[in-house]
Amino acid sequence: MATEPKYPYREQGDRLRLLRLAEKRGPGTAFAKFLGWNQSGYSQFETGSRMIPGEKVRQLTKMIPGFDPLWLWEGRREGLGFDLRRRIEAEEEKMAAQSARNERQDV
Repeated sequence: MATEPKYPYREQGDRLRLLRLAEKRGPGTAFAKFLGWNQSGYSQFETGSRMIPGEKVRQLTKMIPGFDPLWLWEGRREGLGFDLRRRIEAEEEKMAAQSARNERQDV
């Protein structure tokens, strides 16, 4: 019998992290407070250990201009607003650069 993965929603959590960084709302605790979410629940969403429920995604749609649930669930960017997409892509570039620096240091 196969064991359940510890972080079955990791990709969704990674996109939530990118959204938080793109929104410049500080650490997860500050973003959770901004959204009115429980901090421990938010942490579980961002790590990917729990799926983000539909009601929370609807709330993101109302609170974040340019947000599209299909990006969060499936990674589809075409529904994102231009400005939000640009900020998310900038955060992805920062993360990729940091990852490359970390790899060079490990060698």
